[in-house]
Amino acid sequence: MVDTGGNLLAFGRMDGSKGLSVASSINKARTSALSGVPTGGAHADVEIQVTLAHESRWTNLIGGLPIRVDGFILGAVAAGSGSGTQDLAVAQAGAAAIPRADMCLDFKPMGAEDPGIIRGTTPQPTT
Repeated sequence: MVDTGGNLLAFGRMDGSKGLSVASSINKARTSALSGVPTGGAHADVEIQVTLAHESRWTNLIGGLPIRVDGFILGAVAAGSGSGTQDLAVAQAGAAAIPRADMCLDFKPMGAEDPGIIRGTTPQPTT
């Protein structure tokens, strides 16, 4: 969990989780807090360039969720070490602990982590 400036407030790591997920989880929370949107929403064609422009502290991996209440960003929560879908579900559970938090239930991933995305193509709406 991070504040609105992306500063770490709380962190926990479960036994058996991947060590490399420590940095990526913090970056997910930081990215979400500073952008105000869930991570994983940038199109696959730009995610590497944006990551490099932000000195590898920005990520498009799914699992970062802003904590937004009544339109105001209070910070962000993130999870890692699972699939993007699993990480997003855990982050939503964390955000749910905050009364009236927006759960971003309409979020649709667009990054390379989403198996439906092919680089160089425009995602087509699903019906």
